[in-house]
Amino acid sequence: MTNDEKLGFFAKRKATKSAAERLHAEFRAIAKASFDKAMAEGVTETSPGSTVVHAPESQVYESWASAYLRLPNTYRMFTSNHQLESCKPWALIAEAESRRRKVDFTIEFDEVEETYSFTTMIHNLVKHTVRYQIADGLFIGTFFIAPEDGSTEHTELRFGALDEHGLKILHTAVDNWLASLAGAK
Repeated sequence: MTNDEKLGFFAKRKATKSAAERLHAEFRAIAKASFDKAMAEGVTETSPGSTVVHAPESQVYESWASAYLRLPNTYRMFTSNHQLESCKPWALIAEAESRRRKVDFTIEFDEVEETYSFTTMIHNLVKHTVRYQIADGLFIGTFFIAPEDGSTEHTELRFGALDEHGLKILHTAVDNWLASLAGAK
C-alpha cells in the first residue's frame, strides 16, 4: 500500500467514524427529547395486547405515575423508565455515558424506512432490536424485532396527559395493589 493509499484509507475511516458519531448524536438528541417529554408531559404506549402509561405530575395517583394493562385484565404498576419504549434508549445511553453500567448498543439509520434501529444485547445472550419512527424530533412509534424469527410488533407512542383509558389503567393498577395489601393484613 502506497503512502497516498494509506492516507486515503485513514481519511475514509475517519469520515466513516464521523458519520457514526453524527448518527449517534442525532439519535441521542431524539432519545433525550423523547425521555424528557414523556417524564414532563406523560406518554401512552399502545401495542397489540397491551397499553403502558406514564402520567405527568398533575395526574399521579397515590404517588404512582406508571402502569400497564396486559390484555385481557392484568394491571401492574412499575417504577423503571426502562419499561417505556419512549424512555428506554435514553436511559441506556445515559447509563453507558455515566459508566454506571456497561451497555453495548448500536444505532443504525434506514433511509428508506426513515427509522433508527437501536440494538442492545440482553445479558450478553440475546440481541434486542427496536426500530424507532421519528417525527418532529421525537419517537412516535416502535417496531420490536423478535430475535427468534424476525417478526415485528408495532407500538404507537402518544405524548401528553393520560386520557380516560390511560387514567383507568393507572387507577386500576394502583387500586388492585392497595386492595392486595389490605387483604394481606
